[in-house]
Amino acid sequence: MVSRNQFLQQRTLNFIEQIIRRYKEKPIVKYWQVENEALNRFGGRQWRMDKDFLKKEIELIQDLDSRPIILTASTYPNNLLRILSKIFTNTRPIRDNLELCDILGINVYPLIGQKYWGRKWYFRSRENSRIQHLREIFNQAREIKKEIWVTELQAEPWEPGEIVYKGKKAPPTGSPQTTKETLEELRVIGYRTFLFWGAEYWYYQETLLKDSTWSNVIKELMNRYKQKNFSPS
Repeated sequence: MVSRNQFLQQRTLNFIEQIIRRYKEKPIVKYWQVENEALNRFGGRQWRMDKDFLKKEIELIQDLDSRPIILTASTYPNNLLRILSKIFTNTRPIRDNLELCDILGINVYPLIGQKYWGRKWYFRSRENSRIQHLREIFNQAREIKKEIWVTELQAEPWEPGEIVYKGKKAPPTGSPQTTKETLEELRVIGYRTFLFWGAEYWYYQETLLKDSTWSNVIKELMNRYKQKNFSPS
């Protein structure tokens, strides 16, 4: 694990301390998010942090300030990806994050693409399976009286092998309609705080392709509910 490197540990803790001391007097800061999906494996080298070091980071922040701690985790709505994650990583990021955080933030991507061995693969999630999985996570948090947010709700394409999709045609992954439907699913379950993930893509679509579909849909959703807990990201 990359977090077991002593040099990185010390530099990371030093960095966190400087950030907290610098901004803790700012009233605009309401929460501290520690890392991003720290206990999930990502990237070409599948690096991840271990729970013990994540706990050290949190304890350092709590020594310096009292604002709530947010931790985030991937949810894998696609059943196959969820199974593979359990087999090959042998980790339980949802459970471990819930033990350490005040607020759990999850990401929800109903359809993503990946490129392996020169081929494009699409990982769709079935509605019933997706809803059941996200309800289980919601209930898991509520059982121990922890707040749970959707800190990444897919609102952009995730095409195989492309960091940013720049095509003019509608891609298989990510559509405004899918975002609307997923939001409604999550609201029925009980989720109430959402951050939409994809603001740069909407801006690209609107300014360079002269297509304001995405921007208009997000505005529509935020106006419809008129709540403070919907945000672009």
